[in-house]
Amino acid sequence: MAIELVPLGNLTFQLGTQSLLRTTPSGMRLISELSAVEWTGERLRGQLRGAAAADWLIIGADGIATLDIRFVLATDDGAILYVHGPGRSDASKGAGSAPSYFVPYIETDDPRYAWLNRTQLIAKGQLTGTTVAFEVFEVR
Repeated sequence: MAIELVPLGNLTFQLGTQSLLRTTPSGMRLISELSAVEWTGERLRGQLRGAAAADWLIIGADGIATLDIRFVLATDDGAILYVHGPGRSDASKGAGSAPSYFVPYIETDDPRYAWLNRTQLIAKGQLTGTTVAFEVFEVR
């Protein structure tokens, strides 16, 4: 049985204030606030709601970055979505030198978007300057 990837849109983050903790029990922690978030696509369009949005990134001694992204998205038609999930990137050669992979989970109480509560997503993105741009796919 083959996996099918169905495009769900583009997700763009603008990185804001960053806090670096060089040595924590988990590794080097880089907390990057998200100052803007935009999701564009045929089935889902929205922007960041509020200011509680960040990537709580951990970089291990081997340079592998583990993402922990969390934000609230307000859709263009008024729904509220909580988006969160893990990811990975190889930062051993510096930030942005390799793609980032993100597995967004979406939670909502809006019946128009209830299908997202049970949908597995995967995203591949790239850091360029202070912008991270992901292509998001529904896994079927």
